[in-house]
Order: sequence, then C-alpha cells, then structure tokens
Amino acid sequence: DQIRADFEDLDPAELGAEAIEEVRLAASQNNVQLKVIGPTEFRSIVAARRRLRQVIANLLANAVKFRADAPPRISSISM
Repeated sequence: DQIRADFEDLDPAELGAEAIEEVRLAASQNNVQLKVIGPTEFRSIVAARRRLRQVIANLLANAVKFRADAPPRISSISM
C-alpha cells in the first residue's frame, strides 16, 4: 500500500487552527486550556493538508496527554 498525499498551497495559520480544534475537547477534558500565541501572518506553504494537520494534531495531543504539572507550551516562530 502506498500513502497518497495531495500537495497544495495552504495557509499554515488555517491549518494550525484546524489541528487545534481537533484536540480542544481532549484538552478541556484534561483541564488544559489551549492558548494560541504566535505570528499573525504566515507565508503560504505547499504541503499535504491532511497529513500535516494530522502531524500537528498529534503533537498537540501528545503535549496535552504527557504534560507535567505545568501546562504544555508549543511555540511557533516566523522565518
């Protein structure tokens, strides 16, 4: 079986918002408040939307699930 990836131009901020929404319920069930802090503008990127959203959502879910006493913090940087 091959993994199929459809590459397209996309807005990283939009993709990040989609991934955050995927983990928001799990976060609230673990008493974790998701707070987005980062650049307001990103350059468009070419990526496989579904795959990249899955990667970001998995990172967020792991941060919520395996957090220590302090709330998880995931930061973005602009280049």
